Amino acid sequence: MRLFMLIFLVVFSACASNPSATSLTPEQRSAMLNMKVVESRFLPEGSYEILGTVEGLSCKRNAWSSEPPTEAEAMQGVMVRAAQLGADAVANVICEQHGQDWGRNCWSEVICVGDAISVSDKSLLEGQ
Repeated sequence: MRLFMLIFLVVFSACASNPSATSLTPEQRSAMLNMKVVESRFLPEGSYEILGTVEGLSCKRNAWSSEPPTEAEAMQGVMVRAAQLGADAVANVICEQHGQDWGRNCWSEVICVGDAISVSDKSLLEGQ
């Protein structure tokens, strides 16, 4: 029985995906809709705080699916996670496309990773 439970947990935890935007509070949804993607080198030193690393995933779950993974879907996951942390922006985002990833149960995938940040002077984000 324990072996069955272990296999069940491994299989279903491997199916990684983005959190749903429906899980956000109204304030978090507003933050996500206004979220900026920036490069920290364009922000003055000390003008922001890194709240955490955020990741988004776009995954082609089966071989016969005609829809390829997209950077836009992976970026949505980045922004949802950043909004959950209370971020104003996401900095230093890098996206990569990968082939098969059996750990995530994907035939192909796009992964985006960035830093969720809180900017002290919101006017710094206006030109971004």
